Amino acid sequence: MDVKIIDNLNYEETAKVLLESYVPQWGLVGTPNWNASYVEHLDKSYVKPNNGPYVGVFDGDKLIGIGMGAISNWKVAEVGDVKTINICNLGVLPSYQRKGIATSIVEELIKAVTGKVDFAYRICNEGLNDHLVLSNKCGFVKKIDNVNQVAKIMGKDMVSKAVKFRELGKVMAQLIKTVAGLPKEENKIQEGIIRDGSLADMKQIKEIMDKYQENATILKTSSEVELKNIIESMELLDNVKFSKLFRVWEKDGVIQAFVLGRYEPINYNAGEVVMPIVSDVGFASELDRKTRTSFVVSLIYEFKEKVPEAFGTNIASAHLDEKAIGKAGYNDDRSTRPLFAKLLSEKLKDWFETNWNKNRVYSILYQR
Repeated sequence: MDVKIIDNLNYEETAKVLLESYVPQWGLVGTPNWNASYVEHLDKSYVKPNNGPYVGVFDGDKLIGIGMGAISNWKVAEVGDVKTINICNLGVLPSYQRKGIATSIVEELIKAVTGKVDFAYRICNEGLNDHLVLSNKCGFVKKIDNVNQVAKIMGKDMVSKAVKFRELGKVMAQLIKTVAGLPKEENKIQEGIIRDGSLADMKQIKEIMDKYQENATILKTSSEVELKNIIESMELLDNVKFSKLFRVWEKDGVIQAFVLGRYEPINYNAGEVVMPIVSDVGFASELDRKTRTSFVVSLIYEFKEKVPEAFGTNIASAHLDEKAIGKAGYNDDRSTRPLFAKLLSEKLKDWFETNWNKNRVYSILYQR
């Protein structure tokens, strides 16, 4: 096997490896319908703009394993600006698994950025074996028990479908039935307009994000250029399988709230369902909780109209707005996604080994 840094991704081959390596393990919780345009979107949104490394594993000319590193900046209250690498989009073809290949990919990615970033991390899914690779073989330690995400069942009429596709037991079925109702439609936003976002909105969105970064204990930061990269790469999703999700609420010419994400086909053992996936949501700092909730209620009804077949939706990065979002009917999505990290810079040793453990509630964008 040849494990090496590669300069560019072959999106078709990469999608094939990720699709075949994820679907067998993730059939219960859902996995993306990996295709070339989706991989290209992720690459151009999160990896390529900051010169993140790619590692490919080859058996002759055949790509059999892949891993990427998304380099980003975090704002940490105790220490200031921190540079990180997220080990993401990691996969090995099933017939080559359990041979140490994933370990080699992670080690090669870390080697490529040592001296350039402060720590490496990966968000795992409890019950799958990627956290064992990190903790047992690569020296990673669990630093966050669960990277919080929230989810919403799209109405009581969708409970039976959710139970079928998620293969839930009777206890969980009863639990989600109690929280599946839609919020009152009369609680939607009544002023201004909710419209498609555009690149012209980036400056105002960045100002909203900056306010969160001032108040957060720990949060990924995004420059205006990085946000533009994400928006521009969404154009790659405008096909039959995927479509972009970028909406803003504007009142008197000023953006009050925004949402970024995608309508994405998710594979389950029982079949495929297009779901609204929200990667980021933000509100102007002066908005009260009730108004923030009203924006989320409006989004739920938009989702219901655009993809009536969706039994659920989730928000991967709720920032400091969990209470307002919860009032619209979102709840903890019941998944457990621990974050494992490895220190790569001595300057952060005290914070990494001691202070980080004091607070386990963070909102960090989850990438597979």
